Amino acid sequence: MNWLLLLILAYFFIALTALTDKFILTKALGQPVVYVFFVSVLGLVAVVLIPFGFFIPSLYQIFISFIAGSTFTLALFFLYKSLKRGEASRVFTTTGSLTAVFTFLFSWFFLSELLTKGEIIGFFFLIVGGIFISLNFQIKFNSKKNYLLLALISAVMYAASYTAAKYIYDGQGFISGFVWLRIFAFITGIAFLLNPKNLGFIKQELKKGSPISKKSNQLILIAGQASSAVGFLILNYVISLKNPAIVLAAQGLQYLFLFILTLGITFWLPKILKEKITAPVVLQKSLAIILIIIGLSFLAFS
Repeated sequence: MNWLLLLILAYFFIALTALTDKFILTKALGQPVVYVFFVSVLGLVAVVLIPFGFFIPSLYQIFISFIAGSTFTLALFFLYKSLKRGEASRVFTTTGSLTAVFTFLFSWFFLSELLTKGEIIGFFFLIVGGIFISLNFQIKFNSKKNYLLLALISAVMYAASYTAAKYIYDGQGFISGFVWLRIFAFITGIAFLLNPKNLGFIKQELKKGSPISKKSNQLILIAGQASSAVGFLILNYVISLKNPAIVLAAQGLQYLFLFILTLGITFWLPKILKEKITAPVVLQKSLAIILIIIGLSFLAFS
């Protein structure tokens, strides 16, 4: 299958995950560290791939795998903390665009990966389209919600993770590199338990009667993480084939799918989620979609 089609499919599943993430963080879990713990544990399901190409590489490759996995878990932690403080549209926009830029810089500096002229133009349109589609011009900025620094740290961590992941995929192959990444992401998630305060948060959330103890919320959590597993697996496979900066610049696709999904839920399931849809918003999203399509076209023909 064409890598571009896989990329579109990956961001569709990631968009589904984003919807469940916001629900879980606002309705079911009070502390971001608890959600990071659950995500890290559920991510260990990647060990099912062990019979299909996993092996023990050199110590240096294991070290880079550790960087890829640990920084990914830390990126999640700072992203979720940022989501608790700021509007989702601003957080995802800031983190997504900065991740693509930092990944471009890291890939160039550490991996010596350069973009062609066509890819640079596509990169630009995807970044602009991704920012434009998720901006909410009606929201006034609240300086008290200090989410920007957290989003910046998250973006740097994501960029480090994806750049390191590209390196281990080139050195180990996709399956072995992916399994090692998930193992170290899991270990980093477990390391949060070394803090007694975090352990107390997790015990509190697991008590009977807590929001996450409800079967409906558990099903949403599992469904979201299943979608995340599929999307993350496909996204990392595409990263193993292409420059990670290009792959991450296409995050505007995630915002596009989020807009479509939110629109559908607003009309058909307003009790679950309802957002105000106005003509200016539709025009804004439509223009952003055009920019994203232009960017993808440049990538397709580069």
